[in-house]
Amino acid sequence: MDHERNSCNYIRITASQRFAPSKRHNERHIREGRSEDTRQDGVTACRGHYEDYRIRTSKEASTIMKTAAIYHFASNSEIRQVIHTGQLRKLEDYAAALGFDRTEVFLDLLDKRLLRRDRSEFDRFLSCAGKYDALFTKDFYHISKTTRECFHTLLDFQDRGIHTYTLENGAFCTSDPPLEKPLRVTAYTCYLGPHKETRQVLQVKNDILPLFVAKKTRWTLVDQYFDESQYQKDEEQIQLRKLISNREKYDLLLVHSFGDIHRRTAKFCKIRDQLRMDIYALQDGLWKYSEEAQK
Repeated sequence: MDHERNSCNYIRITASQRFAPSKRHNERHIREGRSEDTRQDGVTACRGHYEDYRIRTSKEASTIMKTAAIYHFASNSEIRQVIHTGQLRKLEDYAAALGFDRTEVFLDLLDKRLLRRDRSEFDRFLSCAGKYDALFTKDFYHISKTTRECFHTLLDFQDRGIHTYTLENGAFCTSDPPLEKPLRVTAYTCYLGPHKETRQVLQVKNDILPLFVAKKTRWTLVDQYFDESQYQKDEEQIQLRKLISNREKYDLLLVHSFGDIHRRTAKFCKIRDQLRMDIYALQDGLWKYSEEAQK
């Protein structure tokens, strides 16, 4: 049976599906002193049955439970066990506060190297991720050390309807950019590699961003910054530091990918907190910044 779900969280039967009582049923109602059922949308409906069904299905809808996975990794030393136990408790409390009734913990105990191939519990979560409505973890670094792999995974979760929440970096959710809204935009490009190989590629990447703004949006490109960097060390991203110091001039940062800001996830998140603005990556989508989400 097809149903429509309304804003009151109970199932509403459409006109063609409402209960149509028989003639004998109506005659019994009249004998018992009840008024004959009114006619709605051309179909005779029994209000009593409809109200009973509404109350029953409302109770059933309220019992639907949301399930979350909690992922954490930590050193397998005895000293760190106390710390990661506290972290898991915070994550469980966070999930409960957002209405997730059931949680399952995935915990990797690793040595100091934190190698990806040793994260068997994370692989176990990935193999059954479709069972969960959300993933809770300490920060995005726990997804992957590298920005590209991290956001590839997060975008895959989002496409599958799995929300990602972190204690330190807020929630992850990208959306379509407001192309028709007049915004003050700045663009940033960073090319990784030996300097002698960067000039031509960097120029092409720089040309794409102003062209996109001019042809596809109502934005105003206020400034454009770019760095040539081999390892994205602080001293190699001079223009990025200048952009951060001028952040009050802009509504939005435009980049090719989140990895342009930094290739390391932890460093990327730190820079994002310094920027405190929405970021639109042509390859990844719009990630809005909320100071409340970072607390």
